[in-house]
Amino acid sequence: MNDPEPAIVPMGMESSSASSEWETELDSKDSNYIIESPGGHQITTAADHSFDHVLDDLPTSTRDSPTSKLCTCCQEVVNAMSMYAQKLKRQKRNSTQGITFRQDLLALVASAEAGCDLCFAFINGLQYDPDSHARIAKIVQERRNTSENTALAWGSVIVFWKGCSVDPYRLLLKFYGCREEGYYSFESDLSLVKQAAPGKSIFQTSDVVPDTNHSLPLAKKWLDACRRLHPACHNTNPSFIPTRLIDIRGLHPRLHLYQEFEKNQSVEYATLSHCWGNPFVMKENCTLTKSTLPLFTSKISLEEFPKTFLDAIQVCKSLDISYIWIDSLCILQDDKEDWNRESVTMNNVYSNGMINIAASSASDGSVGCFFERNGIRVCQLLIQIDDNTSVGYDCFPLEHPLESIKHCPLETRGWTFQERLLSPRTLHFTRTEVFWECFTKFVGESSPTSPDHRIGFSKQRYLENWATIVQQYSKRNLTFKKDRLIALAGIAAAIQDQTGDKYYAGMWGRNLERQLSWYLFPPALQRTTPPRAPTWSWANFDQLVFQSNWGLAGENDECMLQILNIENLSIGASPFGDMPMINLWLACPPLLIGFPWGDDGTGEQYFDCVEDMAALDIYVLKLDGRVGLLLRPTRRCPGEYRRVGLLTIFDEVLADHAESRSFHAQENAYVPARDHQFINYARVIVLV
Repeated sequence: MNDPEPAIVPMGMESSSASSEWETELDSKDSNYIIESPGGHQITTAADHSFDHVLDDLPTSTRDSPTSKLCTCCQEVVNAMSMYAQKLKRQKRNSTQGITFRQDLLALVASAEAGCDLCFAFINGLQYDPDSHARIAKIVQERRNTSENTALAWGSVIVFWKGCSVDPYRLLLKFYGCREEGYYSFESDLSLVKQAAPGKSIFQTSDVVPDTNHSLPLAKKWLDACRRLHPACHNTNPSFIPTRLIDIRGLHPRLHLYQEFEKNQSVEYATLSHCWGNPFVMKENCTLTKSTLPLFTSKISLEEFPKTFLDAIQVCKSLDISYIWIDSLCILQDDKEDWNRESVTMNNVYSNGMINIAASSASDGSVGCFFERNGIRVCQLLIQIDDNTSVGYDCFPLEHPLESIKHCPLETRGWTFQERLLSPRTLHFTRTEVFWECFTKFVGESSPTSPDHRIGFSKQRYLENWATIVQQYSKRNLTFKKDRLIALAGIAAAIQDQTGDKYYAGMWGRNLERQLSWYLFPPALQRTTPPRAPTWSWANFDQLVFQSNWGLAGENDECMLQILNIENLSIGASPFGDMPMINLWLACPPLLIGFPWGDDGTGEQYFDCVEDMAALDIYVLKLDGRVGLLLRPTRRCPGEYRRVGLLTIFDEVLADHAESRSFHAQENAYVPARDHQFINYARVIVLV
């Protein structure tokens, strides 16, 4: 038996059903809710009129946005919020509000499909968690495929009110229940932003056109405004020209070589960020090889070009850009020397391009940049705070619309991370809308606010930012795991150019002691073979990397070891590629062995690899009173160790126990004095 179609009532109409309601006091520390970007930065809402005005002369609607349609259940929620707002206005207190959501998960999906804007917003909020979305789809499909008529559990909506005002800022929908396979729960978090006036949405929905390529005039306005108004986005080296570019001025594109340009000629070009898909099935006429090089310098046939390439060329022409750089067409794919030489120039290629075209929603070249779209569906709630006053709110998933880019296929790929970070400007083409990102602004067709999202390369904060860069990069995928370091080389080169610091296999020479406190969770199943970095570098592992809080602390905090020498034995290796043979000579405190390291909950052990978890010959090298490296001797020579993990200690008693000589390693655990030149140090070890 099918569930009845949910009733849709216009926003503001009263429902005959009263909703049950509960309330709790809201702790003052939670009363100021802030939306944050992935890097932890606050999302700003102040308009930057030096850039946002480019929207002013585009066709816009001459009337207010239409009132949202709500199902009976959601109208009950809004009515309960209105009643509660009036109570808060009288009582003036901080609180949250609980409202029974009188439909189950299946009814929520049906209501969204039937046209309820709030149910649709709740579904969108759930979709930001792919696992939840998949489980919901499974439950809904199972119910629709059976004749079972028993209802799933109802949900509940928690409303968060700001301070002592009658201003709600967050809706949290929760579903809990039991199925045959066990307990389940789903949550959808929505943000509420007050409108300037009821019906005046903060989203420019009239600017979102039905087809992506119709957004190109707006993209041109964004580019022109950025070039005119954003000095921070100007190219660092406008005279730079890549070794090869695709010339798209003629009827057929062709490969234009560096030596064909005049001396000191300034060339404006775009770059392309895209997912290759399966590189082994890339057609020959879509890649530059030794055999296709002579042909491409005269003409490149468009007949079998992937759609992404064709769309990118169309974008360039609409922006009045005559050249484009595409990796598969500008680097010899069957020449290792050329690939190695070009891959370390990515810093210059992307940072000096006029704009980067990101095919964000394309999982391979057949998808392209342009999509048909149904427009953006914004939920608007009208809350009546007294008999004469109503306030309008835009309601959207707690994650800012601009942050939806991080769910696109392009954002899962390792190589594209530095392409986005290095480019002064990027146009993101997604299925829903086009987004503009530059060093100054981040906006979309519908999104006027701009998160403070960029990771800078300032000399003052580059080490702190590097930890963020490594963590974000390490969660991405690489078709070839061997590219782990080289796919980050462009960013490393940019930081080195600005800071003068030396780079060692994913780490920096300055303050290297603190950078050693990275950790993996869970541990890796195996190490890379052959190794691409020394054991003390995160680059040996193909999974998410974290940095300890101590590693992020300021330089004035205590550090118990001192790096005496960085011995680089990787002769001839690229400074930004694999460097497996770098030894750290360390002056250190007493190594600890047989130490009770927190098995009773007083600490945490983070092993790098599963194979070391049962080892008995584990030494602890203290970095400070609470953090230490887990080491194992190499057995090749006295005092030589490899890193196997990180230890954190919570209990002060255990920290004091570390001072006991009963846990100190014997003298033969260190490099003999006759084997090193650091005669002023009592204990010296080598970390390989």
